[in-house]
Amino acid sequence: MKRKSNRRIIGLLSSIAVMAMLAGCNKDKSSGEEEKVEKEIPVEVANVTFGSLSDSNRLTGTIIPGTEVDVVAKTAGEIKKIAVEKGDVVKTGDVLAQLDDTNERNAVQQQKAALKQAQSSLKSAQSGLSNAQSGKAKAEKSYTQSQASVRQVEASLDEARQSKSNNLDSIELQIKNAKLALDQAKQNHVRMKALYDEGLISEQNYEDASNAEQNAQNSYDQVVLNKNQAGSDLSLKSLEASLEQSRIGASIAQSSIQDAEFGIKQAQAGVEQAQASVEQAQLAVDLANERLADKVIVATASGEITEMSGEVGAMTSSQQPFATIVSIDVVKVSMDVLPDQFTVFKPGSSFQVEVNGIKETFTGVVSYVSAVSSGSGLFTVEAKIDNKDHMIRPGMVAAIMVDEILMSDSTLVPSNAVIQKEGASVVFTVTDGKAVLKEVEVIRYGTDTTAVSGDLNENEEVVVKGQNLLNDGDSLKIMKED
Repeated sequence: MKRKSNRRIIGLLSSIAVMAMLAGCNKDKSSGEEEKVEKEIPVEVANVTFGSLSDSNRLTGTIIPGTEVDVVAKTAGEIKKIAVEKGDVVKTGDVLAQLDDTNERNAVQQQKAALKQAQSSLKSAQSGLSNAQSGKAKAEKSYTQSQASVRQVEASLDEARQSKSNNLDSIELQIKNAKLALDQAKQNHVRMKALYDEGLISEQNYEDASNAEQNAQNSYDQVVLNKNQAGSDLSLKSLEASLEQSRIGASIAQSSIQDAEFGIKQAQAGVEQAQASVEQAQLAVDLANERLADKVIVATASGEITEMSGEVGAMTSSQQPFATIVSIDVVKVSMDVLPDQFTVFKPGSSFQVEVNGIKETFTGVVSYVSAVSSGSGLFTVEAKIDNKDHMIRPGMVAAIMVDEILMSDSTLVPSNAVIQKEGASVVFTVTDGKAVLKEVEVIRYGTDTTAVSGDLNENEEVVVKGQNLLNDGDSLKIMKED
């Protein structure tokens, strides 16, 4: 590009020299002779634009770790073992050091024993509840059986009462028939005795009649005895006594159910209390284990250990860092910027970052912009840079190229289009192939583009090469850039 630019300048100067020579030759002609060919000055042009004037600005900053974490012991204690050294790379959870944990281990064992005892008490309480529930079930079964017995005895008593009434009616008829048979047997005996005395019948016939009377008497006596027995209340009283006994048994069984329910409530309360004791004992075990775990100092972040304090046998404090861990998988560039540069940076915006000593360029993503300025009037900006290969190290100097908007909504021309004539800033525009000189006011200079105010329109052509040789009204030959 530089060689092409030189060739264009040389060509332009050659053309100007040729025209100057022609002009000198023309002077030798008669002063009154009119020039037949009008001179055209070769120039290059560019368009007037309207918009924002921006410029690149190089800001410097310092590389800092992506994260820096101080690891502090959760409890004070004597250091028994140190597992790492300064410069080691660790991961979150890695053991850094072990503190004396004798008392804590003893406490864990004691709390575990208390937990075991509480669990045993809970098991006993649960067994008692189970027994109480079983007792209730037995009482309910006994009550059911007692109720069935009551109903059975009541039925037997009703049946006995009905049977008594029916038997008495039947026995009365039997007595009547037995009395009639007895009377007939007596009459027959008297008649047979008379016949026997007269010798009309045999002794056997007489004895048969006598036996018949005796049998009739026995039958009558038995029927009368049956009547007396049927009329007795002994069997009914026995059934009534059985009924009363059954009812008492049912009442006792019902009381047993109530006692069992009360026992269940007490057993449930015992189980709940034992369960609470187990939970409390478990909490005590957990707390003891936490205190035991606190005797191990572990890495709370992944990265490189850059600082360590303490030695084996020394006491560590829960107030001062035991180690410092930094992560450089992602680093940050920290910069202090001026107020007029502050608005350029917004969280999430990205910039190209150069780091001293590294040829490669990196992409930085803004992660933090301070809300207030420091005492120096500057604002702190931080941008994250991916650093998986660890090429960038904390402390290195970095630079960011930032495009700043210098002017908004302005008329813009190439900076080399603006020249000085008679103490004024001017540009040459092109109208019908002629150079038109226009005075402008420079609002803001930029490296390549300048913001101006004046009689200029957007897309209007201005001369950017050859303008220093022009006068207002000169004919122009527009040269295209090679």
